[in-house]
Amino acid sequence: MASEHPHYRDEEELREAGMRMDMNTRGMTGMEAAGTSNLLRLGSIRVPCCIEIVCSCAKHVFMMIVLRRIGIILFWNLIKFLATPSTAPALFGGGLLGYVMYDVTHYYLHHGKPTIEVPKSLKKYHLNHHFRIQNKGFGITSSFWDKVFGTLPHSKSAKNK
Repeated sequence: MASEHPHYRDEEELREAGMRMDMNTRGMTGMEAAGTSNLLRLGSIRVPCCIEIVCSCAKHVFMMIVLRRIGIILFWNLIKFLATPSTAPALFGGGLLGYVMYDVTHYYLHHGKPTIEVPKSLKKYHLNHHFRIQNKGFGITSSFWDKVFGTLPHSKSAKNK
């Protein structure tokens, strides 16, 4: 059975990820109100670095592209200010590579079908953040920073005690 959600091929894939979705109240990113017919829906739009934005209006896509470019310019100027002229390009390239790796991982967690345990658990952890506990579990590639900042979601076993 095909899923109504644009990011998952079928309901079984959603169940495998442990997700329960109510498409009448919440879209993928909160920018799309499911069931709202008076909004211009562009659906899923791919922009550079594999980011996929589910939007209800073209201005959201435009703003994401503009904000990303502004962020890159600000990051480059910060690196130039803090580093020497010979190390700035390497630091900038490393930071940009790190961002692209994060972005590709995020894309894979939404669209990939992992077959080994580590990616499966990362996908489940990340989709829990999107569809169950939106105010916790912000880590995309690991839960390390969630432990540091106290945003680690409680496990089911801890809730049952």
